[in-house]
Order: sequence, then C-alpha cells, then structure tokens
Amino acid sequence: MQASVIYTLPETVSSRRVELSAECSEWLFAIRFWNNLNFKLGTLFDQYEEESVDVEALPCVLSLLRRVIAHLRAGEGSEIEFVRGWDVNGNPLEVRINREALIEELGSLDALIDYAIREAKGMEFEL
Repeated sequence: MQASVIYTLPETVSSRRVELSAECSEWLFAIRFWNNLNFKLGTLFDQYEEESVDVEALPCVLSLLRRVIAHLRAGEGSEIEFVRGWDVNGNPLEVRINREALIEELGSLDALIDYAIREAKGMEFEL
C-alpha cells in the first residue's frame, strides 16, 4: 500500500496538494472509483502510476467524488473494512479505516479539485 499525492498544475512551490493515506488510496481502488473515472473520461488511472487531468475533465471527477462522500456519510458504523488483495495462499488482505477519517481525507480532495476548477488549473494524480 502507498499513499497518493494529488496536486495542481503547473507544479511549483505554490502548487496546492493533498496526500491521501495508503488506506484511503487503497479503498478508492477497492470500490473501483478510478476504474469508473477511466470509463467516463478515457483516462488511465492505475495504481502506482501518474495521470494528468485537464481542468475540463475535473467536474466529472468532482461529481463522482461527491457521490462517494455522500454514500459514506449515509452509511452506518464507525469503521469500513475492505479487501485490498490476496496473499499467496489466496487469503484476503483486509484493511480497516475509520469512516470519519476517510470522509475528512476525501473532503480535502474535494476542496482541492473545487479550487482547481475555480482557478482553471489541471491536476496531477500520483496514485
């Protein structure tokens, strides 16, 4: 597992950035968030890769992200458990993440994407 770093372009000392924890990053892959964006935008978001997104495509990213956050807020329980992969014996590798912490991290990403749209800046996603 590794954290994701997402920042506004062009990359300078004044670029705004968000770092998503490894657990949050893995969860977005587990729920197929990036696959859904790839389908809608024709992008190639992939784990351990980088993807640049033009400002014109950011509203689609933000819309999907806001649906995910709304779904989390409507859910029950303080923790979310998911499978991030399997070991060599086929046993699931389970991860737990606090629901509120996840909402907070995704809220930071929401704010960054919203800023990029308002300022007409593209973004880089290092997943």
